[in-house]
Amino acid sequence: MTEALENRMGIATTWVALPWKRCQEYVKSGEFDAMITVPTRERGVYSETHPDPFYRKELKLFTYAGHAQLDAIAAVKSLSDIKREGFSVITYSGNGWHQRHVASIGVPTHETPVVRNVWRMLAGKRGDLVIEWPQGAYPDIRDMGLEDRIVEMDVALDAMPFHLLISKKSTYRDLLPRFNEVIKAMQADGTIDGILTQYFGAPTPLVTK
Repeated sequence: MTEALENRMGIATTWVALPWKRCQEYVKSGEFDAMITVPTRERGVYSETHPDPFYRKELKLFTYAGHAQLDAIAAVKSLSDIKREGFSVITYSGNGWHQRHVASIGVPTHETPVVRNVWRMLAGKRGDLVIEWPQGAYPDIRDMGLEDRIVEMDVALDAMPFHLLISKKSTYRDLLPRFNEVIKAMQADGTIDGILTQYFGAPTPLVTK
């Protein structure tokens, strides 16, 4: 985002990390200009976005080390498998993807208002599974010293298309067509892949099954 907005478009940005529900409320009210997330019908009521995702975030399955049903978890291939086996999933408040795809089919859910706390809850066996983006998960897991207590499964359940969403109350919403052109250029010239490699490298899984 910094490369696209600041370096290529000349728009100064300030990024603030917030609890996810509050982030969405601030964009809805116009107190903040924008957020990065997946476009949905609900978010489309109060924000505008661009047609092409700048990144597709792969969602993988995690559990805690020593889970008694590790082999059954390794055999999971779909969300319906999770429901059929009776596993519960830990997530964070305001996770729209989880509400639409997991909770809506009757999978038991445990929530925390703080995103990184899902890993503390999983390590503490407060639920069976977490469904998350590995590259985004690793920094929090390692920062909390939970590497030996979290297991990444070799199961990818979905890929979320990430966009910049700008509040309809923001004066910056007109930049979206230009932003879309810029991110497509960054994808074509390898810039986005280079940035991801700089931050994440070729991620080595923590413990895998």
